[in-house]
Amino acid sequence: MPDWIRRPHLLIAAGVFALTLSVYVATLGPTTDFWDCGEFITTSHIVGVPHQPGTPLYVLVGRVFDVIFGNADITQPAMRTAWAVNFMSAFFSALAVTFVFLLIRGIARRADPDAGWLAEVGGVVGALFLAFSETFWNNAIEAEVYGLTAFMLALLSWLTLRWYDHREHAGSNNLLLMIIYLLGLGVGFHLGSMLVYPGIFLLVLLSARRHLPLFDLLLMSAGLAIFLFSTMRVDNGTIVVLLVAYVAVVAVRAIQGRHFALLGSALFFVGLTVHLMMLIRAGASPEPVVNQTDPDNFATLLSVIRREQYPPLNPFERQAPLGWQFKYYYDFLFKQFYFLGSGFGWLSVVSTVLGPIFLALLGIIHGIRRLFPLVLVPLVNYFINGDILNLYLNFTDSE
Repeated sequence: MPDWIRRPHLLIAAGVFALTLSVYVATLGPTTDFWDCGEFITTSHIVGVPHQPGTPLYVLVGRVFDVIFGNADITQPAMRTAWAVNFMSAFFSALAVTFVFLLIRGIARRADPDAGWLAEVGGVVGALFLAFSETFWNNAIEAEVYGLTAFMLALLSWLTLRWYDHREHAGSNNLLLMIIYLLGLGVGFHLGSMLVYPGIFLLVLLSARRHLPLFDLLLMSAGLAIFLFSTMRVDNGTIVVLLVAYVAVVAVRAIQGRHFALLGSALFFVGLTVHLMMLIRAGASPEPVVNQTDPDNFATLLSVIRREQYPPLNPFERQAPLGWQFKYYYDFLFKQFYFLGSGFGWLSVVSTVLGPIFLALLGIIHGIRRLFPLVLVPLVNYFINGDILNLYLNFTDSE
């Protein structure tokens, strides 16, 4: 019997992907939009170096889409290149929506094994709410990094769900190692890919009967934290001291026969090596026409990854009243789902509250009651990428 008959949710997932991608392609930008789109299209075509932090994996994957759907000859400009790189966003955004369906369906099925088709229906509804929300849809049809980042966040969350099912077995550690490798690779799309890890960490930490020892989890997490600190304006000397101490503890642990942190650190580093593309291209002769910051040595490459051209963020000195910032954020969130359009006034607000917002609150309550700690993966992901990021980015009231 074919696998899709025994597992009909796979056929539904394919349908969600096809529907979403079809709508995105029908509304796809034919050339370039504003903001960074022109730069990303150009650097994908010539394998150049865009603005900090460089997004090398985006450029490389964009080049693949350019070769297949655009123009393989980098010496010749091509209108088809813009469409090809825009299509890349649509493709990965549709994949992100598909994995969100699988994630919602998987969580619902585990919360209530007797839910029947309700789990599939809930998965489709939740996935399509995301697919056709205003900002997600806008980013899905233009050359931007966010669709590819959303795909990485959704994929890693779904893989975590798979780990949870097999956490008692030794092979579950291999799934965690894959997640760690993809975290390193995902930095090449956008550093925001790392923001999925706190939810994963809390799930693994609070899960009973896991095969991974607590010390190895904490040690690997410390290594990821050191990397994250290294991308900020933390003193280099402090980073070196922390890194040396980390390597020493990992080495001792490996000598004791516990190799998880060693393997995880190696895989994470291998994922990060995609950034060497910028070093190679910046030092090429002739250098690419777009070569932002010219990272042709390790020190400059590190400055690109650390985004040193931007002023440092200080979340402790508010650039606008905190109440204003949260009101602005939640107004923006609710407007993603105005089914009737903002011109309908209070009817638009009612349609939003009765739609995804109500279902989200219902899902949170149901998940906490019946599926703790698994519910922490989407819940913590929301707070990290929503409220906490809002605090950290510290927008002014003139933006």
